[in-house]
This record gives sequence, C-alpha cells and structure tokens, in this order.
Amino acid sequence: MRPSLQQAQQNVLRFWPALFPALLVITSSLSTVTTPARHSLFVNAVAWLFVALYYGVKVGIQFSKGSAYKRRLSWLSGFLYGLAHVCERALNDRDALGWAQSLLPAAIYLLIRTASHDSHTSNPPSDHPSTLTRIRAMGSIRLLAITTGSSFVALGCAFVRFHNGVLGTCSVLFTAGALLLLEYCLIHDEEGRRSPPTTPNGLTVKPAPQLPEHASEEAMITMRDMAAAVAVVCIIGSLSSENFKRYEWTYRPQSGPIDSQKADLKLVMVLYHHWNSTNDLVGIILGFAKALLLTATTHRQGALDVTLLAVLSALISRVVSYRSWWDVWHTILYTLATLIIFDDAYTFPVFPSSRRRMKAKQFTTLLAACSLVFFCYNALSSHRFIPHRREFAPFPVESPIEALGPLEQTDRSSHPIDQLIQSADAQFNELLNSQSRTLAEAVAEYRRRYGIPPPPKFDIWYEFAKRKGVQLIDEYDTIHNQLLPFWAVKPSVIRSRVTEAIGYDNMLMTLLIRNGEVIKTEGGADWQVQATIGMMNEIVQFLPDMDLPFNVHDEPRVILPSDHLTRLVNIAKSKRMPAALANKHPTNAFSSRPKDMSDGKRIKEIKFTRFNKFAHQHTWSHSRASCPPDSPARDFEEISRDNITAYAFGDLGFVYNHTAFSDICNAPSLRETYGFFDRPNAFNIVQDLFPIFSQSKISSFQDIIYPSPWYWAGKVDYDSKKDMPWEKKLNQMYWRGSTTGGFSRNGGWRRQHRQRVVRKMSAPGTTRILDDQGENGQQMWLPKGVARKDYADLVDVKFSHVGQCDPGDCDAQKEFFSVGERVDQQDAWKYKHLLDMDGNAFSGRFYAFLKSNSLVYKMSIFREWHMDWLKPWIHFVPMSLKGDEWLETIRYFASEQNGKEQAHRLAKQGTEWAKKALRNEDFEVWFFRLLLEYGRIIDDNREVIGYPGP
Repeated sequence: MRPSLQQAQQNVLRFWPALFPALLVITSSLSTVTTPARHSLFVNAVAWLFVALYYGVKVGIQFSKGSAYKRRLSWLSGFLYGLAHVCERALNDRDALGWAQSLLPAAIYLLIRTASHDSHTSNPPSDHPSTLTRIRAMGSIRLLAITTGSSFVALGCAFVRFHNGVLGTCSVLFTAGALLLLEYCLIHDEEGRRSPPTTPNGLTVKPAPQLPEHASEEAMITMRDMAAAVAVVCIIGSLSSENFKRYEWTYRPQSGPIDSQKADLKLVMVLYHHWNSTNDLVGIILGFAKALLLTATTHRQGALDVTLLAVLSALISRVVSYRSWWDVWHTILYTLATLIIFDDAYTFPVFPSSRRRMKAKQFTTLLAACSLVFFCYNALSSHRFIPHRREFAPFPVESPIEALGPLEQTDRSSHPIDQLIQSADAQFNELLNSQSRTLAEAVAEYRRRYGIPPPPKFDIWYEFAKRKGVQLIDEYDTIHNQLLPFWAVKPSVIRSRVTEAIGYDNMLMTLLIRNGEVIKTEGGADWQVQATIGMMNEIVQFLPDMDLPFNVHDEPRVILPSDHLTRLVNIAKSKRMPAALANKHPTNAFSSRPKDMSDGKRIKEIKFTRFNKFAHQHTWSHSRASCPPDSPARDFEEISRDNITAYAFGDLGFVYNHTAFSDICNAPSLRETYGFFDRPNAFNIVQDLFPIFSQSKISSFQDIIYPSPWYWAGKVDYDSKKDMPWEKKLNQMYWRGSTTGGFSRNGGWRRQHRQRVVRKMSAPGTTRILDDQGENGQQMWLPKGVARKDYADLVDVKFSHVGQCDPGDCDAQKEFFSVGERVDQQDAWKYKHLLDMDGNAFSGRFYAFLKSNSLVYKMSIFREWHMDWLKPWIHFVPMSLKGDEWLETIRYFASEQNGKEQAHRLAKQGTEWAKKALRNEDFEVWFFRLLLEYGRIIDDNREVIGYPGP
C-alpha cells in the first residue's frame, strides 16, 4: 500500500471513534436551541418513536432472546429517561436546568461507585469496557471534579427555587439511572464481543484503533425497547400537560427595518402558544438524530462518556445563546478536561504520547485552579455589605434669587453640566450597588419600601428576573405608585369596572386570561394584540384569571379629581395596606376565579359608558383636575408662574429633576406650550378610577403604564451596520419629524411643543450661553449674551412632514417652517447629537436612539414605564420646554474639550445600558411584576395573600 494511503487509513482509524461523540454534541446543541419549550414532550415523543421504528425495522417486533429480567431493565431504562423529559418539561426553563445538567457525570460516577461496592449487584462482564472500567482507568477523580466545577459555574444560576431544584435533581437522577441501565443491558448483549487488551500484569491498556463493529441484533432489540418506553412516557406526559387547541396567526418581531407607516410585522402561522411548525419539524428531526446517536454512543462508549458529551452540548448552547466570555472560558476548560478523560479511559486517542497527556493534565489543573481563585474572589467581592443608597447626591446650590426661579449655582469653578453629571454618577452607582442579590434581600427591601408583603409568586418572578439577567431587581416604584389608589377600591368593584369598560366600544384592546392562557382577545390593531401576547408568552402561565383592558390611543384615559384621589390614597395607606402587613403568614397563591368573572368565552355587552370624548378640544381644565389645590396648575386666577425651582438649576435652568419637570402640576404654562393640552388628536377619558393599561401618560392621569408593545415588536429599528463610530459623526444636533403632538386649528400650532422647539432652535436674535471668564487657570462660568446665528452650524432641526391640522393651518406651517424632505430613520446615525421629543404621546424612537453611538437629548412630558431605570445625565441629556439652556447644552458638548469628552462618555453609557436594560427580556420581567401586583389588587383575598419569604 502506498505510504500516503496508509497514512490516510491510519488517520481515519485514529479519528473514527470521535465521529459519533462529535455528531452527538452537534445535534444535542442544535436540538436544545430549536426544540419548542412548550411542546418539548411531544417533539421528544415523536423523535423517540422514530428511533423505536428505526430499530424495529432492523430487528422486527421479536422479543429479546435473553432473560426477561434484562428486558424489563431496558423498559425501566426507557421509563426513567421519559420521566427525565417530563421533569424537564415541568421545569419549563432550560436555563434553570443547567446547574442540574452539570452534575450528570458526577451522578454517574457516584451511582456506579455505589453499585460496584454493593455485593448484591451483579457486575458486568469483566471483558467489556464498561463505565466502571473507564472510571477505574481514569485513575483520579480530579479531572471529573474539574469538569463538574467548570460546567456548574457556567451553567449555574444565581437563584433556584426549591420546586425547580427538586425537578432538576430528579431529572439528573432519572437520566443517570436510565443510561446506566441501558449500558448494563447492552454490555450483557455484547458479552465477549469486545475486550480491552491487557498487559501481562493485568493492567488495562489502550486498544489499537479499529473501526467499531455494528451493534448486534440483541443490542438493537434493547435500544428499540428503551426508545419505545421513552416515547410512551413522553406521549402520556404531552397529552396530559401540553396544549394542542388550534392554529392561529401571530406576529413576530423582526430584526430588519420595519415600515412604521404600515405598522406591519411578519405574519407566520403557528400553533397555540406560538409553536412554529417549521421549528417543530426541525426539532423532531434533530431530536431523532440526537436520540439515535445517544443510544449508539452509549452502546459504543458507555454512560459516562454520554453524560460528558451532554454537558458539553449544554455549554455550547449557552455560549451560542449568551456569548459570555466567562461561559466561553469554562467551556474551553471543560472541553480540555473531557478530552483528557477520554484519552485516559481509552475512549479514543487524543494525545500521541503519555508525556503529552501528562502535560495537558497539569496545564488543565493549573487553569482550573486559576479559575477557582477568580471565581471565589468575584463571589466574595460581589456579596460585600452595601448600605442603602442616599436618596440624593447633592451638589452645592443656593435658594433662587426670585420666587419659583431656578436654584442658584454656588460653585462656578466648574460647568453646571459637569456638576449634574457628577451628581448623577454618584446616585446611579449607589443605585446599582444597593440592588438585592438574594431572594431574602429582595423580599426585605420590598417590605421596607412599600410596607406590605410582595405579591404571590414573587419567588417565581425573582427567578425569572435573575434568569433574564435584569440589572435592577428592586426598582419598581412606578408600579407601586400607580397601583396604590386601587387598594382603596374593593376588588369586586375594580373587576366590575373592567367589565363595564370592555363591554362598550371604548377604544380598548381586551385580553382575557383563564387557566394560565390568553383565551380571547378583542379590539386593537393586530400588531399590538400579538406583540402584547408575545410579551406575556413566558409569564401568562403564572397569572391568575383576569381581564385586561389596554388603551389603543396614544393619549391617556383616566383622570380623577384631586380630592377623590387624595381620599383613595389615604384609605389605601391607612387601612387596606396595614391590614395586608398585619398578616404574618400570607398565602403564596392567588384565589380561584371569582363568580362575577366569566369563563372568558365571550365579552358581556354593556349599553352605556362613563368615557367621554373631547378630541380636538382644549383639555387643560380636565388634565389638571388631580393636581393639589395649592399647586401652580390649580391657581383659580390662572396667573401663577411655573415652579421652576422644583426642577431647574443654574442661570440657564438646566434640568436636575426630570420627574419634577414632567409634573404638569408645577407648570401652568403648559396649557399654552404643549400640544396635548391645546387640541389632542384623541381624548376619550373617564373620571372614575378604572384600571386602563396605557403605554404612557401625563403625570396627572391614573392610567396603569406598561412597557409598550411598540418597543417589544421593534417598530423603530436600529441597524448597527448603518451606524458609525463617534469620531466620524457630524458634530450637530439632529432632528426630523412631523407636526404631531396636537391637532392644529385656528393657529393652534403656535401653542404646541414640537413647533415651539423647532421655531426656537432655528430662531434669529440673541440668547445666553455660559462663558469661562476665569483667570490664571481658574475657571469661572458666567452667563454671556450671544447671537444665535453664530452657532447655527450646531443645529439641524427641521420638520419633514406637516399633518394633523386643518388645511389653512397646514399651509401656514409649511410657509413658516423650512420643511425638509422625508428621510430614512437610519440617517440619524450620521450625527453625534440626537434630539428626541414627545409627539402625540411618547416618542417611539427613543430606544433606537439610545442603542446608537450618538448622544440623546430628551424633551419629554409623557411618562413611561422606564422612569426608574433610565437616568438623566447618565443615559441621556434632559431638556426643558422653556429652552433657555438648549443652545448652551449643545454648545458645551460640541465645543468645549471637557464637554466633548463628557458627550462621548454619556453616549457610550446610554448605548451600553440600552443593551443591558432595554431588551425584550426586560420588558417581559417588568410586565410580569406589574401583572402579579395587579392580580393581587383584584383578588378578593388580597389582604391575606402574598409571598411570605424564603
């Protein structure tokens, strides 16, 4: 034979044993990623059924010629493996299963060691390379400890509930027992067919490479019986726990650009609970390949090797899903240790000599020791004691010179923007460092803040939040504050008002939840319905029965008189919530569906409505109704000035308190400067406390805000490929948009906010900036008058469309403003400074702007769910509507050296935080918390239910 052919044959013989393990790892990883979680039992049942049919075709339906005892063991093996699948399905969380999977090889080791010391257990034939033989050949358990430790660190999670811990442990024990029983049966089937070579002194040595023999007929009968048993158990579990109601059309978020005018998402046909038929078919195919390879690899190499490969596939799946360098590192470490184990246990040759193998073992041990030291240091440093943060990181100020004016700057040796950024940095760092790190801490913090126990299933929410990698585990004050008045209203009354609201055409989208499923929807655009359901997909199973009315308008819907709202809050704080706190042992479960709630098959029709329509009318009188009587907005003579002291700082009035700025009770001038109060495009309100879920609201309204499905569906896309590095962007403030915000009639556009901003940004005349007038290297920032035209090159703010107006007003605006051409949303990434402001309600571009490499400037009165999570002067630059500080803000960030550096830093902080805290997973966690709290509010036993603590 030619030397080249001989060398090729030797290479084939050398690497042939690695083929099946490699294929098993690949198919297992792909199967983990693609198998539909909600119908995993069905997919596995079909896959294992095909395996049984495959072996059945080869050997027929004949029974084993061996003992009935061995046949029963093969069935028991399949039964146990099927139970393992059932446990995984009951867990319903692949991430929560990771820590348990990491213990599989250790479980095999302990079980086989226990069995080997049991004198009543029949030992496998001594001439077969069984798992016990491999473990003995392995010599030391150090490598097994490294594989277990590295995989546990990578696959483990910060918190596992007791329920999930039990299911994970059962899954591991069932899997280990099933594989060992299968191997035991296969060993006896193949008795005498394979034996490892030995030296004269009886020690096991590595066999010479050779092509593996085909499985015997007896072995295939065993694998057929085992596969059939797995399929039966999975089918029974699927029929009893998985839903096969119907096909439905649904919508998915897409990664590419979306036409926001059409507001369409990709339409796909899926099974109930978003079961994609294509993924289902792929899952079955991969599941079949995985199951076939698993039985074949168990036959060829034993249970220990199979579990090592299973853990490796789990690690690869996690790396693909999360792309964490920490996971990559431990996957590499695990792979090295596994290869050495394979080489030690003569599974297949990896190292050409024992010397190479010894060096690899020493190197892997050193890496494992370094990883252990780093892990311990990181764990200890992350659990250090951190006191509760201060409510405010102060900077030096003085009382305003004139009443209600901005706070005076005491320290003029640094720019006021620098002082605001420094203060915000201190606050935000304290906020991050003070977050609860355990369930017990989260419960204690909840009780400290709100004076009541957490809602039922808080432990499930906590685990869900941890699993999704949420950055802020305690910051949900917005949820508590907006639900507080509802504590004063009886749950039955709240439910009856929901029935009243959804039973009439009140421009609401309705979702009915029964038995952990959304069983009926009505109203709303298709994209909003499906995006809202998608946001609830993973959490709906934990929710009590409830009817949810969602506002389909941009504008909010619920406004209460001040005395009514005050009385509700007082009753909630003085009576209802103390009663909940007095219960020392709350029940961690919601009550069953009340009798006044329907079965959800239809929505009861109501003949009247308390909602009143005021579209295209002046709304200030209604909108200020809930403001305190002594607030500037409620001045009956309507001559009060804005309370600028509450939110502005310095000579030019930089915003230091964005919450106070967006409080309309502080700003009566809004009635003449903000479009919503002039003529909103829609205004359909109720003046009693109805639980209406809206995507945003004005501070005086009592709507329940939730994460907008507009964001979840990715309606405004950010294409990172079209973005550019900070250094290459144009040094200008950029904005393009339409004249939304209100309907213009009889010159009303002059009283609307977008027109005000564009007009003032581009106006001639003079304004003030801050000039460094210090001497001898000492800074002294003082106001200075300048001509706006001198800084015109810093601003590129224009309308690109005129609409929402009578024909005469539209023409007047086109004549007054320099209306530019329509542009692509992605054109914004050419600029360093992006302006974002409210339209009819919240701006749907905000999150896309934050994800970009540009700095975002935000002018917003409408409040959204993220108020506790996005911080001004950390993630964006707040801007007032008055506008005295606008030019100086952009000038400082665009022209001053320190300002340029600060702008770049803030832009990066906004981008990084958007990637961490504005993901779909974050919306789902926040929404889950909101719905648990709401579920308690409408429960007749709300004073006695809650989470008692771990």
